[in-house]
Amino acid sequence: MFTGTLDFLSFGGMGNITRRLLDLPDSLHFRRLVFSWHYQEDLHWMEELLAACSDTLECLEILHNPSVHTSLTSINLSKATKLRAATFRALSLSVAWITMALQTISPRHQDLRQISIHACHDLALATIDANMMQSFGGQWLDLDRLLVQLWESRSIQTKLMHVTPVQETQDMGEQVGRWLPEATERGIIDLVE
Repeated sequence: MFTGTLDFLSFGGMGNITRRLLDLPDSLHFRRLVFSWHYQEDLHWMEELLAACSDTLECLEILHNPSVHTSLTSINLSKATKLRAATFRALSLSVAWITMALQTISPRHQDLRQISIHACHDLALATIDANMMQSFGGQWLDLDRLLVQLWESRSIQTKLMHVTPVQETQDMGEQVGRWLPEATERGIIDLVE
């Protein structure tokens, strides 16, 4: 029971449904979890589900409602040690939020080989607005250092995907290369426009 995908598109909070799932007599065995969260307390329930499925969870995808400010607290991935792939759809997830989540990856994540980041919000803003570029520049450099560490310790490849906005005129690969110099130069990141 419950061995496939749980696609959790939450609009009223995750608490009620998550409690019911966690109260089931048998352990949860989802192989793929997709979270779309709106509220700060949803982070707690996301981590509860991650822990409950830690023996079987292979794929994790996290979305965030663009109308809600990103929490200062990120998600702890440390218990999901069977992960093979993690995807962050950064509709309003900041680069710093994603970096904090990835910092919880440890040598125990032996199967994790692919991280995908859909940077269709922060990256777009940073490339078309000089002030935003200043703001996000430091965050991207922090991510750069972390991705290099993950590559060196776990050979984890990153795919950075971006939907180029209409007003975007500069080459996206060149822009990303400025923020992620070591990761892009060494082929640690696969850029997809």
